[in-house]
Amino acid sequence: MYSQRPPLHLYPETRLSHQDSIRLVNLKGQYALNQADQNELNELGVLLINAQQFKQALEVYEVLCERVPNLFEYQFRKGAAAGYVLGTVPQFRAFPYLSSLKSGFEQAVQLNPKSVAAQRALMSVYVDLPKFFGGDLKKAEQICASIEQISSLEGAIAYVWYASKTNQIELAQKYMQRALDAQNKEFVINDSRYEFAIISWLYKGDLELAQKYFEAFTQHAQNGDLYPAVFAQYRIAEIESLSDQKTKNRLYDKQKIEKQFPEIKSFLLSYDPISSLINNVP
Repeated sequence: MYSQRPPLHLYPETRLSHQDSIRLVNLKGQYALNQADQNELNELGVLLINAQQFKQALEVYEVLCERVPNLFEYQFRKGAAAGYVLGTVPQFRAFPYLSSLKSGFEQAVQLNPKSVAAQRALMSVYVDLPKFFGGDLKKAEQICASIEQISSLEGAIAYVWYASKTNQIELAQKYMQRALDAQNKEFVINDSRYEFAIISWLYKGDLELAQKYFEAFTQHAQNGDLYPAVFAQYRIAEIESLSDQKTKNRLYDKQKIEKQFPEIKSFLLSYDPISSLINNVP
């Protein structure tokens, strides 16, 4: 029903420090007694996400959004927490979380329409959800246009992702070229670096440019990214295996990655729509 993010185990495991673990226990206690104020609830929500206790984090941000509905940060984190939950539950248990996912990002965009991250998140919701549950391809395409008004480069990348998900090859080619021709290559969100690297490699055939942006993606990688860092690391390993670079000088070992993540190739096919579309272009 909804598969925005790759499986959680592909992302680095996050562990709280001893101090944060103690703080988390204390804040949980205050929350249980209804004694936590707004700032403490937000701190609790962040710690719960970092501890990968996503259902509890979502509950906290549901409360915060009821108390303070007009704060972008809370609405965005509500949507994000719901997305994390959906990545950890079977599809038949997904329905209760879809409303929080959609409403969180919709409210976040309304509160801060210039947030490319919120716009991209909402676009993916509209594309990935079935129409019955709130999916809307027209709204998704409108979001691409909105992003383009904020940043022509980010807008081009958004259009490429949208076209890849909806199998519109000509639209994807048009905006891949726009992205490549853009003078300013300053990205607002990290996922766009990965997507631009894919375009540079598979569409333009520029291995050096692709590796540059894959490396930039890994340097900025966070667990909130749509693509796990291992995707870019594997892509770099693929590029290095095509070059004359000596094995000892390579950044990543393709075989080691495949050993750690045996399904890496199938995950790339499932969660990397731009490369899938380019590879299927006649």
